[in-house]
Amino acid sequence: MAQQDRLSVKINLASHPLRNRRLFFLVFWMLFIVVSLVFIGGGWTYFRYKGESKKIESSIAKIEKEEKESQREEEHLSSDINKMKEKYKTKIELINRLIYKKSFSWVDFLSDVEYALPDSACIVSLTPAQKGDTQMDVRVQVASFGVSELLELVKRLDSMGFKEIKVMSESKDDRGFLISEVSFIYEKNI
Repeated sequence: MAQQDRLSVKINLASHPLRNRRLFFLVFWMLFIVVSLVFIGGGWTYFRYKGESKKIESSIAKIEKEEKESQREEEHLSSDINKMKEKYKTKIELINRLIYKKSFSWVDFLSDVEYALPDSACIVSLTPAQKGDTQMDVRVQVASFGVSELLELVKRLDSMGFKEIKVMSESKDDRGFLISEVSFIYEKNI
């Protein structure tokens, strides 16, 4: 029995162990190299874009800071403008009125009124008053022979674009003329 114990069976499970081992190491190293290249490429890409990302974040922060400063400056300037408006409001209105009066053509106004006036009527008095920036409220007293001339005056004023034409009063004077007070609005054309 001692001899049987000595007899051992040697089983070789690999038919060619060196060849299989070399193939295993070749595949292992190729896989290692591929994985290493992927990690190196990924790491390089990560660090490259991480740096660019930080640059972009700093640019965004700088732009946001400049935007806030611009908003503060805009608010400050708006408040200054409002203060100046209040401070110089009366002077600005005065200057605008002077410009209006200077640019108002009295020759055009009087020519238009004269053109609207019938031949047999005449103006006894004329009272203009500024109404707004571009309008003149006018009252005239017209002497005529009768109502037909007054109606013709009203029609002509209306056809020429005068607004709010009203006959305020009518009376006869001692010479027999009809004295009529007419009011209207004359709008200047700039």
